[in-house]
Amino acid sequence: MKILVVGIFLESGLIEKYNQISDENAKISVAAVKYSKMIKAGFEENLGPDIDHVFLAPIGMYPRCKTLRWNRRNIDGIQYLKFINIFFLKQLTIAFDLVLMMINWNRENKNQKKIVVFTSIYLPFLFAIIPFKIFSNIKFVSFVPDLPAHSFSYTTDGSFLKRKLIPAYIYLANKLNALVDYYVFITKYMSDIYPNKPFTIIEGFVDVKKKTVELPHKSFPKAVLYSGSLFEKFGIKNLLTAFTQIEGDYELWLFGGGDMTADIIDYATKDKRIKYFGNRPNTEILNYQKKATLLINPRFSHEEFTKYSFPSKLMEYLSSGTAILTTRLLGIPDDYQDKFYFIEDESVSGFKQSIENCLKKNTDELETFGNNGKNFVMNNKNYISQIKKLIIDLKDFFKIND
Repeated sequence: MKILVVGIFLESGLIEKYNQISDENAKISVAAVKYSKMIKAGFEENLGPDIDHVFLAPIGMYPRCKTLRWNRRNIDGIQYLKFINIFFLKQLTIAFDLVLMMINWNRENKNQKKIVVFTSIYLPFLFAIIPFKIFSNIKFVSFVPDLPAHSFSYTTDGSFLKRKLIPAYIYLANKLNALVDYYVFITKYMSDIYPNKPFTIIEGFVDVKKKTVELPHKSFPKAVLYSGSLFEKFGIKNLLTAFTQIEGDYELWLFGGGDMTADIIDYATKDKRIKYFGNRPNTEILNYQKKATLLINPRFSHEEFTKYSFPSKLMEYLSSGTAILTTRLLGIPDDYQDKFYFIEDESVSGFKQSIENCLKKNTDELETFGNNGKNFVMNNKNYISQIKKLIIDLKDFFKIND
């Protein structure tokens, strides 16, 4: 069995470089990069280093990112697709270059069973499948970390043309998804969107190689931390309002960017306990997560998209060893239920009460709770064991159906 992993990736130093020449709303998603990286690493750990891959540099489109072209290149062993970084031309050139690379890959491995694994649903990747469904026996597998219909629903920002084309993009993505042979969903509810398709559920990964035994040095005063997209739709406004109503020597640390950035800065000027750090390198954020008293996920559970969501930040939070407070998202699997403190009432007063209840717990209880969550994901949800489960399922399915 020969595997080709197709996804997005960029080395951390290059992420910082391109973020410096990108608008705030065009910064590179570190979570998506880490997701692809761990999928690739999981296949390599289970099947050996002879796993082929090709990645797309996830830079924003010109002029939001001041780069007009990305040439095909190999950086530290990572093979990149080339593209012209202008709307429509970008999607077209990505699909074309991927077709060329897969033609060569198919020719080089013509006597083997071949599986192409996409780390996400992306329209140019799906277009590239079309000729191979006609002229080859390649099987296509796709992870679905986010549904196309929900990928553009977090903010109303964007050009008039982009807003008009989004429905067409979603329509095409949903139609072309029929070309995928096998899916990897993050929640069981995704199977309702793609019925009659074989699938494995993998809600996420943690990096087992970053497992450490040292206890974090917690900050004082006690701090609540949120890192990720700062959208009102994700409960950030409720979090801010609730925190300002909490009395005591506590701090709220916020990392990331989004449509709530200006409001956060305003809140921070009025309440000095609120600290806004903006976009920081992921390694720095991870250190702050270990120092914090409580990590919070305020995303509202009543939104339809939460059925199809297991936020990657929850996996990152769990791996930190710090206690976590979250809303009761429908996409959280049953085996995680005792690894989180839950916000049962998602009003401002409910947020306030839940945060206060956690902060009033003694330090030993919080640290024990956080470390139990960390041990659970490190032992059971690391990228090696999760991809091993997928490989077993793929071998079984394609053996039966070939």
